[in-house]
Amino acid sequence: MNNQEKILEYNFLLKHLQQLQQNTQAVHNHLEELKNIQENFTQLATTPPGTETLIPLGSGLFFKGKTESADNILINVGANILVEKTIPQAMETIQKQFSEIEQLLSQLEEEAGKLTEQLENVRREMKE
Repeated sequence: MNNQEKILEYNFLLKHLQQLQQNTQAVHNHLEELKNIQENFTQLATTPPGTETLIPLGSGLFFKGKTESADNILINVGANILVEKTIPQAMETIQKQFSEIEQLLSQLEEEAGKLTEQLENVRREMKE
């Protein structure tokens, strides 16, 4: 392989690694969101009915409301379909998602490690 091809390969691998790092960061962010949801479930389970709270609308927008019953919540299961679940059922769903996301993160990090190794090999070859 000539030097020009090595440079192209190096640039391709570098871009791929950068994309993987962005994906890894997005997965980390999703894990943080799931941790926050778990904490919110814990708080919600101990919140008595009638407690004043702020209800998020998104992008830093909230409105005041009162809790009714913390026995059931609605979960978006995709295609804007909401399913009512008890808090323990919802926590189980979130824990399952958390485990799946952790596995994905592990795979992404493993792939990033392999790409980093490939980049180092190409870099060494370019110096030769």
